[in-house]
Amino acid sequence: QARFGNRVPLNSADVAEVIQRRLLSKTPEAAVTLGNLHDREENNLKTLFDFADGSIKLKNYRDRDHFIASYPFPPYQYTLFQMAITSLSQHNAFEGKHSSVGERSMLGVFQEVSKKLKGQEVGGLATFDLMFEGIRTALKSSAQQSIQIAEKNLDDPFAVRVLKALFLVKYVKEFKPSVRNISILLLSEFDAEQSQQRRRIEEALSLLERNTLIQRNGEVYEFLTNEEKDVEAEIKSIDIDPSELTRELETIAFDTILRHRKIRHLATNSEYPFTRKLDDHAVGREYELAINIVSPFGEDAGSPEAVRMKTMSREELAVVMKADSNFVKDLILFKQTDKFIRQSRSGSPQPGRDRIVSEKGEQNSRRAKDLEMRLRKLMGEARLFVRGDELDIGGEEPQDRIIKAFQSLVDKVYTNLPMLRGVSYSEADINKAVQAESSLFGSEGTGLGEAEQDVLGFINAQARNGVKVSVKYLAERFTAKPYGWPATAVFCLAGSLVAKGSIEARVDSTVTEGLDLAKALNNSHALPNILLTPQQEFSAAEIRKAKDLYQELFSKPAAGSDARSLGAEWAASVKELEAEVDRLTRQAHDYPFLTALEPFQQHLRSMMNKPAAWYIIEAPKREDELLDAKEDLFDKVKTFMGGAQRGIYDDAHEAIASQSANIDHVDAKAGQTLRAALADPDCFKGTAIQDLKADLYDLKTKVELKVLEERKAVAAAVEDVAAKITQMPEFQALDPAKQARITARLENQQTGLNSVNLIPLLQNKTMYARNDLTGEIIAEIDRLTQPQQEPFRPGPGGEEPTVPATTLPTTVNVRQIAVSFPKVYLSDDTDVADYLEEFKKTLLEQIHAGKKVIV
Repeated sequence: QARFGNRVPLNSADVAEVIQRRLLSKTPEAAVTLGNLHDREENNLKTLFDFADGSIKLKNYRDRDHFIASYPFPPYQYTLFQMAITSLSQHNAFEGKHSSVGERSMLGVFQEVSKKLKGQEVGGLATFDLMFEGIRTALKSSAQQSIQIAEKNLDDPFAVRVLKALFLVKYVKEFKPSVRNISILLLSEFDAEQSQQRRRIEEALSLLERNTLIQRNGEVYEFLTNEEKDVEAEIKSIDIDPSELTRELETIAFDTILRHRKIRHLATNSEYPFTRKLDDHAVGREYELAINIVSPFGEDAGSPEAVRMKTMSREELAVVMKADSNFVKDLILFKQTDKFIRQSRSGSPQPGRDRIVSEKGEQNSRRAKDLEMRLRKLMGEARLFVRGDELDIGGEEPQDRIIKAFQSLVDKVYTNLPMLRGVSYSEADINKAVQAESSLFGSEGTGLGEAEQDVLGFINAQARNGVKVSVKYLAERFTAKPYGWPATAVFCLAGSLVAKGSIEARVDSTVTEGLDLAKALNNSHALPNILLTPQQEFSAAEIRKAKDLYQELFSKPAAGSDARSLGAEWAASVKELEAEVDRLTRQAHDYPFLTALEPFQQHLRSMMNKPAAWYIIEAPKREDELLDAKEDLFDKVKTFMGGAQRGIYDDAHEAIASQSANIDHVDAKAGQTLRAALADPDCFKGTAIQDLKADLYDLKTKVELKVLEERKAVAAAVEDVAAKITQMPEFQALDPAKQARITARLENQQTGLNSVNLIPLLQNKTMYARNDLTGEIIAEIDRLTQPQQEPFRPGPGGEEPTVPATTLPTTVNVRQIAVSFPKVYLSDDTDVADYLEEFKKTLLEQIHAGKKVIV
């Protein structure tokens, strides 16, 4: 279905030329008049029709001839009107009977407008709203219903003209209908008063907005259709809780524009957190410093002097924006629209309404960006107050202005901050501060600086009141006003005072200094457990007594002359001595007598990690117990373990461990004596182990000689068997290869004898050679002398041939033959003769049985 303006055969320049040629041809007299008018307004023409606020760039008068040819129509109207009717057509605003007539339709509209301007004096201009009358009859009634209602109900004809102009550009997305641009559309004469024209338009827009005929989105106004009016009415009927506006404004101001949760103080390079306040109400976690943003809808927005007075007693930077009712309205509308869109998503689909809701969503996204930009501008122009003084900080970037103003807030609140001399501290400085030779504070590490004196004075004052000061408590005190010191600086000061001996630090009741203290100070979880106490004063006699005991106990003089350094030496030496005793007691498995050191070790452990004062006062009270344990026990054990006695003990222990079975064979009584000496818990005392030395080496000699004897016995037994075997005819009848096999077996019996050290094992080898070896060798020779069997061949008829069984003679050792004799012992010649006769019979029985008797 063809609609008005659906097809335009010519572009806007062509249409403009046709209109100027057919409608606007001028007489020579008119050309002269208009030429002079152009010359008079030439300088204004460049700005009068310059659309701003991000709108499309439209054509202006090119030159004098162009002005004469186009007058009274500004050139932008050709393009803008063509865009208007095209976009209206695309949105189904025209009746179907009106087919596309292209240039003729535009020609007709411009012709009607020209007729209306017929009686106008030279200098007047055709306003854009007049184009509406040229298309009124072609518009659907629903599309122009709002204008008809306005014409009947509004008593302001100028407002109706504004509404018509907004209707025409309703769907021209490239055109931004701001107050300035609308003013250009309705410019009726060159010498019109611009400020008055703007006020009239703003009043008309306000009237139209109140009657829900248009909507404002930031600086841009938009005509509302009937459906859009219904949606807009729904949006504006939604209730918004003030807290929602507060949260939204806080998000834009703090999260989007300011962005910081902490602001760095440039002089100390320390970051300070701050309370977020909006219109005097804290938002989120509270801190000592605050940034209070007085918003355009705050109670004090119009009373900056009242805000200034409030800041005199507050630790806050007040950012006072000027009142802006439009900003407040737009923020409310933004939240209303946002809530409306979220509610609309849950309903059933309605194509026409859904399109409007979608457009509202797009508009609201643009409105959000516009609100941010406008709030940036308001904050950039805001007045800044600190402690009753207004700060003169230039620039329009709100974040930079607030950061600069915050520097003044820190300086005014934290008046003791200059005590740090402008030095910035890092965690690495804590490691330096705890060193005794550190020059981080004071001259070459000596003396106390102003900041250190304040910290020490606070700790002393708290100690006098019976209050224990933890590092966490100390940091809370000095990071607050009037100090405002960075926590790292407080840690460095505490570490320096410990290093200089002014205070003592204990972590879980353990005295801690140096890098161990630095490690604890760098651990935020340990800070409540680090307690700081002033150093106790001691008399010269107490110091001297502690030093004398130190020398006797540790066998070295103490270098420290004051309680802190002497206490530190005590702590270190106790730790070293306990470690030495611990190394000894860990060897109790090999030296059982070392368990005697365990009570001394427990005593030393109870003295570890004590405060310096403890070693001055309490350690001397244990003098007798400590020195007795050292002289009667530790020194003797140490002498034993470091001298020749330990070597004798080790030899005896090794002999028992490796030669126990041999010792029992050689001298069991000597072995018992040796074991008893090693098990004696007091063996490290006196000369018991030293006296055992001669007996130990005598016993070792006996064992070694006995082992050597048993090895020879094994070799002699094997050689005896070899001598007999080689004389046997059967051995001699063997071929050399088989003889070598027998000889090798005999030689293997002696192989590795030198590595066998157990006497019982050597004795077993001798018995084996004497009792079993000969028989095994003879049986081997008999096997080797047997002829080889013929290979199997089946007999006649397939029977298997009968193979005679081969029986190998067996052997028996004469020592294994039992002789049956009625008497228990032999007592005379007759008994011997009878026994020999019986023995002969037994031997013959064995031989007749096919056995060989080994003698």
